[in-house]
Amino acid sequence: MKTIFFKITFISFLLFGCGYKPYLKDSGKIDFQAGINLNAKISISEQSLALKMCYALKKKRLLFHTSNIGKTFQFLSNRKTCDNTNTSQPVSAILKLGQNASDPMMFDTGIAPSMFYKNVQTDSNGILKDICNSVLGGREPNLIVVNGLETSEIHFKKASDSTPYVEVITGVINKVTSESSIRKIEQFYIHPTNGRTIKIKSFFSCLKANVYDEYTQTQDLTIP
Repeated sequence: MKTIFFKITFISFLLFGCGYKPYLKDSGKIDFQAGINLNAKISISEQSLALKMCYALKKKRLLFHTSNIGKTFQFLSNRKTCDNTNTSQPVSAILKLGQNASDPMMFDTGIAPSMFYKNVQTDSNGILKDICNSVLGGREPNLIVVNGLETSEIHFKKASDSTPYVEVITGVINKVTSESSIRKIEQFYIHPTNGRTIKIKSFFSCLKANVYDEYTQTQDLTIP
């Protein structure tokens, strides 16, 4: 199984790796009713995206560690609440290491929106830590992640303009019925070459159907 998975992903990686320019179009419809599939398996079309992202995230981790610690990054934070109230705030953050050498890199913002994503997404930290460990090792990844009472299902997708992103559906599983109650849906748009997080979107369901509490965090990729 390991050999077959590696051959498929390596070929897909070669086909996918040329001439890509990322944009910021959104992915489309958000579905809180779909539930979590505990038997989810990575598809062949997702394998190329996963391998490409993990290589890019590894490249970013090495670059950030050697060249970008202490540098300032610029973000734009947007929030639209269930009652359609909109707020926008620019955020400056300094890239820092944790107290220990093994701690992940973080964006130190001082005062920032409560929903701001401070953790730096890399191949060894963040939402794709376990998946990248498997993919870069030539193994089929597990798309289901259990963290305490919450369970997440992870998939690799493309927006309408082919921008790759990771979608994370998180909720609580009823142990008796196996039905899931979705709490939030997150989307991480990852630059397929340098691994920079172009944009993060998170959605929380409101009482009214098809209305969401929505948070968007966009990074200025020109700085530093």
